[in-house]
Amino acid sequence: WEQFTDIAEKAGCFVVGRKTYEVVKEWDNHSYEDVEAERLVLSNKENYEVDENFTLVDEVEEAVQIAKNNNCDLVVTGGSEANSSFSEKQLIDRFIINVEPVLIGQGHSILADKCNQELKFVRMSRNNSILTLEYVSK
Repeated sequence: WEQFTDIAEKAGCFVVGRKTYEVVKEWDNHSYEDVEAERLVLSNKENYEVDENFTLVDEVEEAVQIAKNNNCDLVVTGGSEANSSFSEKQLIDRFIINVEPVLIGQGHSILADKCNQELKFVRMSRNNSILTLEYVSK
């Protein structure tokens, strides 16, 4: 969470999918409210309402435009449908994947079906027990 917060705050703007937004709202230890950045929620669900400090967007291009208007980089932080929406339109130029020491029997994919993007390895780092892999789009 600390790494995400640092990256999002340096970028100035992040977008999260509706389902991930709802999951994180239920967490006790972390909140998107604590991230000092422009906060966007991507959803095409009609009449969906987000909290006061968030902006609802229904298209990936709208999120990109908001980031540009605020002179920010945009961090796409999941879930799989949101990640895929940006990836399918070739709008993600860098991927950061954390490998953490937790085994989950029924986890979630980071990308939805029909997504296929070739990546180039950039670097690997380790902070305590978390391994971070960084790639860029080819």
